[in-house]
Amino acid sequence: KQGQQTDPPRLHLIFTGNPGTGKTTVARLIGEIYRDLGLLKRGHVREVAKQDLVAGYVGQTAILTNEVIDQALDGVLFIDEAYTLSQGGNNDFGQEAIDTLLKRMEDERHRLAVIIAGYPDNINEFLESNPGLKRRLPTTIIFEDYTPSELLAIFQQRLSRVQCSMTPELELALVSLFTDLYRRRDQNFGNAGVVENLFDKMDQLRSQRVIQQNLEQLQEPFQLQDLPPEYRQESRKNEQVLQELLQQLDWLTGLDSVKQNIREIVNEQLANQRLREAGISINEGQQTRHLLFTGNPGTGKTTVARLIGQIFKALGLLQKGHFIEANRSNLVAGYVGQTALKTKEMIESALDGVLFIDEAYGLSRGDSGQDFGREAIDTLVPMMENERDRLIVILAGYTLEMQGFMNANSGIKSRIGNIIEFPDYTGEELHQICLGMGQQGGWIVTPEISAKLLTIFQDMYENRGRNFGNGREVRNVYEKMVQRLKSRIVREHLSGEGMRTFRLEDIPN
Repeated sequence: KQGQQTDPPRLHLIFTGNPGTGKTTVARLIGEIYRDLGLLKRGHVREVAKQDLVAGYVGQTAILTNEVIDQALDGVLFIDEAYTLSQGGNNDFGQEAIDTLLKRMEDERHRLAVIIAGYPDNINEFLESNPGLKRRLPTTIIFEDYTPSELLAIFQQRLSRVQCSMTPELELALVSLFTDLYRRRDQNFGNAGVVENLFDKMDQLRSQRVIQQNLEQLQEPFQLQDLPPEYRQESRKNEQVLQELLQQLDWLTGLDSVKQNIREIVNEQLANQRLREAGISINEGQQTRHLLFTGNPGTGKTTVARLIGQIFKALGLLQKGHFIEANRSNLVAGYVGQTALKTKEMIESALDGVLFIDEAYGLSRGDSGQDFGREAIDTLVPMMENERDRLIVILAGYTLEMQGFMNANSGIKSRIGNIIEFPDYTGEELHQICLGMGQQGGWIVTPEISAKLLTIFQDMYENRGRNFGNGREVRNVYEKMVQRLKSRIVREHLSGEGMRTFRLEDIPN
């Protein structure tokens, strides 16, 4: 307006996100916005993919790409999954299309807006391998996946278009369904496309029901029975996996009270899903799923914690269910401010899975006033709250020490949903664990050896101290037996079954 000359702005953009997140729709709006701002004359959108730009013979790709760009001049060229241009191998002409595009993006920057779109990781890799393209696309807009409430809103918009309604029972079931789908989503999650497909199937089922029952087409709402069976059972599709995981839990020696506690937690979640699927409103409040495992070492706390992650994934409550183990050394640094960063990084690595913190009371046991364990706790507490839908924190340690730690840290204590005590293994259970190790290792345990081991483990249990090692004590005995047997193999020139059979002299005192 002041008569000063300026270089034309670069209108090119990068859109990253999963399918169905509105990238194409926003690209059309961008064209209209640029037109209204006077940056582009027409603002139309030309949508293309690799097959629209790449030909099969030398020299033809440049011609084809230039023709497409000419069609997009004074508007927007929207290239979906642009990274496929560089994924064709040595005999592909995608690079020719990229080279042509780069030149025209610069030469026609006052008449052309190029928007490349696709999955975030693929786009980033594509740009890193094409520095010229990266320089011409300085602005990236990230399209996040739709949340469950947004997916429901999209469904309600489709209802409004056909001037129809749905019952409260169906709405509750859809909330449950979209929540499950969102938690299970991966990089191929369809977002709005999932909702569109669901609505189309439900519309067909509703139309059939209206005709069969001679109902009023415009007034009949969408009902729970219009939800297709495959969607109605969505939350149950991993129940076979869940049952297999619970069976693995049952196979663990002893731990009857632990198994019962975990089954109660699982059943509560299954019941919540059934109630929502049935359209029954329940007030769950803000559930916290973080756990406290107490007990002596070697009682299976780490083993069970690993299973918890997979169990909650099968329930649809965690996306990955992976297991991250940490202790004080993984969370606490030596300088002011570093501990918060270190703790935050560890927590973020566990998102969508389980963070298992062994001997958690070590965080509040600094040797001096300069200890930064409190900083780790102060970082952990808000993230336990803010990420409770994506993270399960399991704190573990000796019973008395963990009780003291909880009492001294009310913020953590209030965020623990269940406390599970891991009792010491009995003499008979220690014996079974040892026999299991021998069987898994392919060794032969005679009845005489088995009876001797039972006596040893019963005596070990009855005379155990406060810090009894449980399974670790068994492993020490077992490994010593294997070591002595192997020594006899060499010393006595054993052969055949003798090389695999324990004798009394192999059992340590």
